[in-house]
Amino acid sequence: MADDAEEKMRNGRAGLAVLALVPVLVAFPPLVIMKLWAWHVVPVWRAPALSYGHSLGLSALLGILKARLTPSRKTTSVEDLQNMVAMLAAVAIALLVGWWAA
Repeated sequence: MADDAEEKMRNGRAGLAVLALVPVLVAFPPLVIMKLWAWHVVPVWRAPALSYGHSLGLSALLGILKARLTPSRKTTSVEDLQNMVAMLAAVAIALLVGWWAA
């Protein structure tokens, strides 16, 4: 019984961490797209710079295009948190690679 309560508390804390990361996961990728665009597209093709709103829309479009259907499965909050952290790390790595290549 104590193990069950402890696991529920751990999942509850992980759920709160997931909720805290959602704004970061929504706001950070458009900033990365905006920077990568400014570093690589603007100088090469002399394209206009992207505003945050445009990069947010582009981020949403890319998210829709890369989304894939997965069979429904029950995930825990800890797994959701791990997935969000991995996604945030991947976006940060993309920003670092783009900055290095600029």
